Amino acid sequence: MLIDDTLGSLDDEALDRVIDVFTHELEHTSIIHIGRAAQSRDPLFTRVLHLVKGPPAAVALKVPTGGEA
Repeated sequence: MLIDDTLGSLDDEALDRVIDVFTHELEHTSIIHIGRAAQSRDPLFTRVLHLVKGPPAAVALKVPTGGEA
């Protein structure tokens, strides 16, 4: 399941219900949460992956050969 920064907008009661559903009914569901770092400390998330922008990658260009149009 993909959650895009919506947990921060929930009130405490709604967030508790969401956590309960994922903890019990959807315990084997993977969650990708795109949001604030503070939300990753929630007990719902047992693992956190931080993506870091790296240097620009080299781009391979296709050079036409004599037989291609």
